[in-house]
Amino acid sequence: MKNEIIGNTYEYIIDTSYGINKDGFIAIGSESIVYKGLKTRIDGGLQFSCVLKFKPKYILIDGKIVNRLEIFKNEEWKIFEELRECRSIVRIDDVIDDLGDFSLPCNKVASGVINSESYFCVVEEFIDGWSLEEFCREEYWKLRRIEPLGNGLSNIINYHDFSDDEKSAINLSYNYDNILKYQDQIMLFMINLCEIMEFVTDQ
Repeated sequence: MKNEIIGNTYEYIIDTSYGINKDGFIAIGSESIVYKGLKTRIDGGLQFSCVLKFKPKYILIDGKIVNRLEIFKNEEWKIFEELRECRSIVRIDDVIDDLGDFSLPCNKVASGVINSESYFCVVEEFIDGWSLEEFCREEYWKLRRIEPLGNGLSNIINYHDFSDDEKSAINLSYNYDNILKYQDQIMLFMINLCEIMEFVTDQ
């Protein structure tokens, strides 16, 4: 088994320097297990960040087996390509249907492993950012505490590094009035979404 995925022009590996667990894991989407990756041209060169979305090749819907790989390549990928000019649409760099000998232990999937037998990979551009929850708690509310280390130095502990008890106490303290504090941020996100929909409609 290998830790590399070979694409059309680039080879990809998981960026294990990213994430709380240092395993590259970013999130679980509705149909994807998302990791941060690093891409390097097959013929050598600089290394760049990317997003590796692992999607199941087949899913079960209403008792029927659906070929997600075929649908994505023949329908969804074409839609993304047509929307490449929209600044709010993430670009897809590659779709790799054969992962070769690549194998990734992953406790987020039922089989415990991501490999070529069950998954294909969608490579997207990496845009460093936060979810709405992370943005509000980390940046807008600035939920963090300072731990003195001595010699005038301090360590900043962010919300996602708090203990479960600390998180629970903080979550209970933020009521409706506090929610109003970041309604302008929600409005900004909705405006961006409307811009995307306007672009799609015009196209």
